[in-house]
Amino acid sequence: MKILSAIKSTVLFLLLTLVTQVGGVVYLCYKFIAALTLKKGSASTLFLKKLALFLLLYVIVSFVVVPPIAKHFGRVPLQIIANNKFPLQPRNLFYFVCNRHYVTPELRSAAMQIALDMRNNKPKVMLQYLDACFPFKNGFPLFPHKSHDDGEKLDLCFLYKDGNGNRANSPNFVGYGACELPRSGEKDQAAICEKQGYWQYSLLQKIISPLNATDHVFDEVANAKLLHRIAKHKSIRKIFIEPHLKTRLGLDDIDKIRFHGCGAVRHDDHIHIQL
Repeated sequence: MKILSAIKSTVLFLLLTLVTQVGGVVYLCYKFIAALTLKKGSASTLFLKKLALFLLLYVIVSFVVVPPIAKHFGRVPLQIIANNKFPLQPRNLFYFVCNRHYVTPELRSAAMQIALDMRNNKPKVMLQYLDACFPFKNGFPLFPHKSHDDGEKLDLCFLYKDGNGNRANSPNFVGYGACELPRSGEKDQAAICEKQGYWQYSLLQKIISPLNATDHVFDEVANAKLLHRIAKHKSIRKIFIEPHLKTRLGLDDIDKIRFHGCGAVRHDDHIHIQL
């Protein structure tokens, strides 16, 4: 039983670290405090007390302790709730709760300026972001990404309309996996990568696509404007989208927009920007 308990604790520690960066450390603190204070009571009562203790510690560490320490690593959190001064917010609270919304001050400023420009443009839009980076240490991987490890990368949602032509969020709650597939005659980079043995390239799309809203339409006009605006910002040096979307949206002359390589995953479900 002790061996199984140790394996369970190790797996939880690794999983929490992988997903949130700080969750593993919080888990160790929780285990220490729980061993000292939570010894009596029924199994259900102890479970609820332990869960409450872990959640309390996690909230304190993530939202009180982490932000000021992150500044020493050159990282700041992105806006959580959009407002008129910063019309940008996460697609869902997972990215915020798991500390995946940290960037450098330069990237935060660039994202804010881009979001404001799009908010003041026609059609007016509010941007949503997905994964950014963790709060600490360059080189610490943000699973499952290969490059979100230095505070200089950010994923943005594409823009959509619903069946009535109104502005709509990404077709699924996750934000990833809602791919705008190549049309007949367009370059199918995903098929090319898969033929070369890169099995992971469309994996997320295959898993999540059943969750997509069927009435959402990729807004070509608004997305072209958004990508033009991103490319014009002097701080943004690279933008990743799929080759067929770059051509379809008339962006072939923009060198900042490029292909990310078959070793990554497809980018017709989100926009990757970086300094």
